[in-house]
Amino acid sequence: MRPVYGSLALNHSLRSLHVYFERGSASSDGTTPTSALCAALKACGCIQSFHLDVHRAYNENEETAPLLAQIFGALMCNRRLRKFKLVTFRLTMKTAQLLSEQVGEFKKSLVVLRIESTGNMSDAVLGVLQRMISKNVFLSRVSVSFSALKDVVRACAAVDNAKEQNRGALNNAAKFVMSLDRGTPASAKDRCASAFDELCGTASLREHLVSLSGKSELQVSRDVKAARRHVEDNYMIYAGVVRATVLCEAGDGSTQFDELNVDCWRSIVQYLKLSDVVS
Repeated sequence: MRPVYGSLALNHSLRSLHVYFERGSASSDGTTPTSALCAALKACGCIQSFHLDVHRAYNENEETAPLLAQIFGALMCNRRLRKFKLVTFRLTMKTAQLLSEQVGEFKKSLVVLRIESTGNMSDAVLGVLQRMISKNVFLSRVSVSFSALKDVVRACAAVDNAKEQNRGALNNAAKFVMSLDRGTPASAKDRCASAFDELCGTASLREHLVSLSGKSELQVSRDVKAARRHVEDNYMIYAGVVRATVLCEAGDGSTQFDELNVDCWRSIVQYLKLSDVVS
């Protein structure tokens, strides 16, 4: 497999990769299949769809987390990863926790996440997955499947609610962008601006807008950028600090908020989120 992984490392146009992982011994130079794959993933850096099947690499009494930790680390070099599918024999607590920690690192790019387990699932593992989805609002296209029917029913019941909440946030964010495109900005009283503020810059939002509007991704990216500027320029209104405009009383001569020009104000608020203001 080393020549194959070596070729992958040199391929900077590769977009989709499926790996069916089986345990193997080290080569004569000490290279293992895992290290060769990770080196290829780091060097390639352009993968958008990655399917990893490790269900034959380990039995039910073995832990997959160490292997996945190495592969997730290598995937960090692929900042355009949009689809990730993991197939494992048994989704362990350590694996679920590792997945939960790493998913947030792909907030800007990840759109589709699929998890399949051919073994059983504990309530604790299901709880980790549910919290992962709730914490990462950009995750709305998520599927969790298991071989046992009882696990499928439990997974659907727990995961679907979190997915629906994220889907609602995605719809609100899209509504905000499209309202500006129509020239009728959504009210600061609804949740559209805060949802947009949370999802701005994510591939999930751009892809959703492409689906709803029929525009190209380039046009949608421009709309999102314009919406972001609108939020920055009207930050104090959308954050609920003022109703219409900022007006400061005369002070000691120091520059105050209402005296800042647009560029200065944008330089400040680019580091702020609407949720940073405590109501």
